[in-house]
Amino acid sequence: MIDQQLHMWMEIRYIHIYTDLSVFAIRVELCLNSSAVVKL
Repeated sequence: MIDQQLHMWMEIRYIHIYTDLSVFAIRVELCLNSSAVVKL
C-alpha cells in the first residue's frame, strides 16, 4: 500500500517537473524570439 502511494507521488512529481520544464522552455523561446524581432 505504501509502495503504491509512493509510486503515485513519484509520478505526480515527475509530471510537475516535466510541466515546469516545458513552461520554462516556452518562456525562453518567446524571450529569444522577441529579442530577435527587436534586433531586426
